[in-house]
Amino acid sequence: MLRIYSFLLLLLTPFALLRLFVKSRSNPAYRQNIPERFAFNLPSFLNERISPIWIHTVSVGEFLALRPLILRILQDTDEHIYLTCTTPTGRAQIANCITELPSDLAARVIFSYLPYDLKILQKRTLQKIKPRAILLMETEIWANLIATASLTKIPVILINARLSERSLCGYLRFQWFFTPLLNGIKIAAQSTSDAERFRKLAPDAQITVIPNIKFAAQKTAQKMQFPAEFLSANNRLFLAASTHSGEDELVLRAYSDLVQKHPDLRLCIAPRHPERREEIVQICEKHAYNAILRSAENQHPDGKNTVFILDTIGELNSAYLAADVAFVGGSLIARGGHNPLEALQAGAAVCFGSFMFNFAQIADELKSLEFVRKLDENTVENLSAAVENLLEYRKNHGNAAILQFSEEKSSGILQAHFCYLDRVLQFQKSPQSAA
Repeated sequence: MLRIYSFLLLLLTPFALLRLFVKSRSNPAYRQNIPERFAFNLPSFLNERISPIWIHTVSVGEFLALRPLILRILQDTDEHIYLTCTTPTGRAQIANCITELPSDLAARVIFSYLPYDLKILQKRTLQKIKPRAILLMETEIWANLIATASLTKIPVILINARLSERSLCGYLRFQWFFTPLLNGIKIAAQSTSDAERFRKLAPDAQITVIPNIKFAAQKTAQKMQFPAEFLSANNRLFLAASTHSGEDELVLRAYSDLVQKHPDLRLCIAPRHPERREEIVQICEKHAYNAILRSAENQHPDGKNTVFILDTIGELNSAYLAADVAFVGGSLIARGGHNPLEALQAGAAVCFGSFMFNFAQIADELKSLEFVRKLDENTVENLSAAVENLLEYRKNHGNAAILQFSEEKSSGILQAHFCYLDRVLQFQKSPQSAA
């Protein structure tokens, strides 16, 4: 059945290329490094005998979640790492992170786009990179990569694995395809519920339960400095993070209501895809707001009449540290939401819409907390009310309880993931790193 899968992917490849060129009209980065997607121009280490651990993180969110674990592996072992992703924002985030590493650690990391999941491309990649293990994340089940690695006895581990009841029903329709693939890999599930669902799909897989690594995400050290004319010490910040098309309009309408009652409130919108900046500028102008871009210079904010657009990569966590209340996007429309833990770890109170199916377990756990609000219906009125309640909470209680919650949840999770991988892969350690 892999032949049918591969044939369908081959038919879709021209359309995938067309999609890249269409998206490159607003973000030229989509035109760059295309040969990597066909397993050409892949990076290599100076010592060609090195066999790295291949870690695939789809985009920015997944990479940021795994970054603490990646750094722990680099610092405490002698392993080399090959990182892949699928989006330009993910690639840029990886590149930025590597440049910030000490030179001795940076020399042990290479990265590229993930080649398309055709057998010939994955075979070429394995021959070039020669990984000793492959780590996929959450639901990244790439059939030809897994099958080709299995033929060459390369272990594949699905870490931080999640599988919703809805997704399970979809996979079970093609159980004849997925069960043989998953039975041959190791799975570290986020929860016992996820583990039980994976066992229904792959009863022979080696399944372990380790808490969600996103609870252990690395904290950003420096708070973003906004222009003083926009955000002074007397102002509070409402941050709309990782928004998608269709959400910015609702956010702006809610802010228009809020700022009437709270003239000290300021709004920052951080779109999930920075190339949407012009679309958001037009929406702001429609609502009579002056939009300023983080990426532009010599702009003049005008207090509550200004909306700050964070259209850069790698600064969202810094912005969270400046926020009193954060709305987490992808949740007012059917995109499944984004990780709300990053905002909580920075001390911001958090709200999100009803569409959180990609983070259902996290959302269910958080929604009962007094510094978190989940909207039952995705209306302007509900969003405005949620933000107002959270502003009142921050005014009365600050962020001490938020930070304490985050610290308690993250304790031990990173260590658990590291020890699990060490047990499975037996990390290479010199006497110095072992010490």
